[in-house]
Amino acid sequence: YTFVAHPPRFVMAYFTYKKLNVLAVTLFTVVFGLLIAAAALDWYKYEVVYSYSSTGNNVQVGSQTLNFTKFFFDFEGQTKQVRDESSRTTNVFTSYSDLGISNVESVFDVSQAFVLLGLLTVGVLTLLHILYFFDGVRNKVLFWIGLTPLRIVLILLVILVLISESIAFLGFLGITQAFDDDNTDCTIGPCQKFSDSVSTELGTQTVDSTSGVLVTETAQWGPAAGWYVVLSTVPITLTVLIVVVLNKFPIPVDSMSTGEAL
Repeated sequence: YTFVAHPPRFVMAYFTYKKLNVLAVTLFTVVFGLLIAAAALDWYKYEVVYSYSSTGNNVQVGSQTLNFTKFFFDFEGQTKQVRDESSRTTNVFTSYSDLGISNVESVFDVSQAFVLLGLLTVGVLTLLHILYFFDGVRNKVLFWIGLTPLRIVLILLVILVLISESIAFLGFLGITQAFDDDNTDCTIGPCQKFSDSVSTELGTQTVDSTSGVLVTETAQWGPAAGWYVVLSTVPITLTVLIVVVLNKFPIPVDSMSTGEAL
């Protein structure tokens, strides 16, 4: 018995697959780029900024920065940025091992591992879906693995990316406890809250020969760009998961003409 598919139906299924595959490749590429950015960007920051504004009869529009010290944390270590009252800025990088903050380093290591796992997996998925644009390659894979097993593998790989992103994002919330464990004398800052700011008026001082200047110390800390970038990949990956689930491979022509099951 020879099974012959209805040609218009096959053509429609073929072009629907192509369109959804274009969407999947586009979304995979976006996620791949975002995960690369997340691996390169800072994930946490802590800064202490001293600003001043004139009081009394002196005229001063708004407040201006006097000096600051900022700490930026990425997967490799800490960058300390200092600006003095002469507006000269210096940057010094120190690895976590040299800083002696092993618990903080462990939190970053976990997030880094899952970001890289997600990056590797989404890279493989992107390559596979690009290859599936070629009928010959796609048909050979379908005959070799089978339609259902291949769909299951692809769906599981996308789920793996989604889980990796979620663990990298949620696991980083443990940074507060890590700061506290590495500095038991800490009473304010990242060791107490994941994100916050505290402002303290230090009174009036003389700045640039101007007396009666009110100086304010502002400490601010919280997640940086890398953490938010990983968060942004979660809904995109969830969307591409739906696309992969809905997108059905078109049945190879040989299978339609011979009745062979995939």
